[in-house]
Formats: sequence, C-alpha cells, structure tokens
Amino acid sequence: MEDFRWGSAGPPDQPVVWFAGHLDGRTAGVLMDVVTKTLIDRPRGLVVDLTGVRLVDQVTLTALLTIHRRAVVWPGCHIAVVATDRSITAGLRGLGLHRYIPVKSDVASAVAALHRLGPPPIVRMAVLPVLESVDEVRRLAVDTCVGWGLPSMVEAVSTELVELVTNAILHAGPAIEVRISRTDRSVHVAVRDGGADPPRRRDDRYGLRIVDAFAAQWSMMPTSAGKVVWAVIHRPPEPGGRIPPSPRTGGRRG
Repeated sequence: MEDFRWGSAGPPDQPVVWFAGHLDGRTAGVLMDVVTKTLIDRPRGLVVDLTGVRLVDQVTLTALLTIHRRAVVWPGCHIAVVATDRSITAGLRGLGLHRYIPVKSDVASAVAALHRLGPPPIVRMAVLPVLESVDEVRRLAVDTCVGWGLPSMVEAVSTELVELVTNAILHAGPAIEVRISRTDRSVHVAVRDGGADPPRRRDDRYGLRIVDAFAAQWSMMPTSAGKVVWAVIHRPPEPGGRIPPSPRTGGRRG
C-alpha cells in the first residue's frame, strides 16, 4: 500500500488523523479501518486531514458519512474534515455530506468547528451483567426519549436497547455499558461489553430478529477490551413526510 499513507498528530483526546495518496475503493476501506481504530480510544472529537489525498472515485467519500455515524454512536463525538483539493470539497458538497460534517481548509479551523459543535447529546449508564438490569435499561430508554421530546420513539428505542443488552448479558459477560445518542434524524443506541464474539441469534422470535426489525442499520465494532454493538433508529416523519426538527431539550449524563 505504498501509494496510500497515514499517521496521527495532536492530543489523544482530539487527534488529527492524516492521509496521503489516492482515495479509491481499496484505500477507502483502509481509511475507515484507521479512523475506527482511533475511535476506540474514545476521543472528544476527531479531525480527518485529507489535504494530501487525491480523489479517484467520488463515491468513496461516502466512507466519511459512515465514519461520522460510527463516531456519533460510539464514542459519541463529532468529526471534521480538512480538504483543499477541489474535487474532494465539491464531491462532499455534491453528496450532501457537508450538512453533517464540517469541512475546512486547515486543521485549526477544523478544530475550532469541533469546539463550536460541542459533544452530541448522550446518555450513558453502566449495567450489571444480570437479567434484572433489563428493567433499568428499559426505564433509561423511556426516560431519555421522553426527556428529548421523542415519545413516538419510546417503543423502538427501548425494545432495541433491551435486546442488545440482553444479548450482552447472556453471551458476553461483564463490563457492560449502554449509550443513547441522537442526531436530527435518528436515535443511536450502543452497548459495549467485554466479549469479542459477534452477537448471537436466539432460537426464538426475539433477540436479533427484533433488532433487524426496528433498526435502519446495526453492526458491531471491536474495541481493545471487547466490542460495541450499535444500532440506528430513524425518527418517524411528521404528517406530510417532513422530518421533525431536533428537540432542544438536553440529555442527562450518567
């Protein structure tokens, strides 16, 4: 992979990950892997510096949207992009990614943009690895949705989170943590546990079948001490198909 290089700089809590070389279908996967590994260290924010990158295929820029979604779910941070190549900046704008990710011409401006954004609304809680914890997790999901002004999402979010936590309790063991975060269009839930194996499907009509039913997408991400299983639940549109505005109510942190 001599034509594609990367490295990092800056403080650990807000690193700058830089890339240089040609961005195509092959190297986009490398970019995602490198940034995902950086997210394992749970930074407050992340700058992706693409000033040394030359774009080969515009579609590969969608990797940045995937990274943005992962970062919001876990560890709950924003990313900003530094780019000066016109094909990259025009491609990001053409794909609409600038609506979700700040795009700046230098690192200092990107860092300032992250400071202005602040952390996304997040609720987190440590969970004991016993089935009695499930009711507490359900109450957390209900209280969070109601507190954020999203009562229509109570059933989907609470059901999704309960199933992921139950799977972790049954199959993954200790050190379980749950997170609920939101964007303008969706609520994200994540469960971190100490097991490295993927979530297991139960031989009944529950479990991951329910996760499939409620989530727009879900996946897992390995960490240094296990994994994070995350899911995205889209907010239902209002009558007429309009996406409702993000509520102003703040979340509580556990």
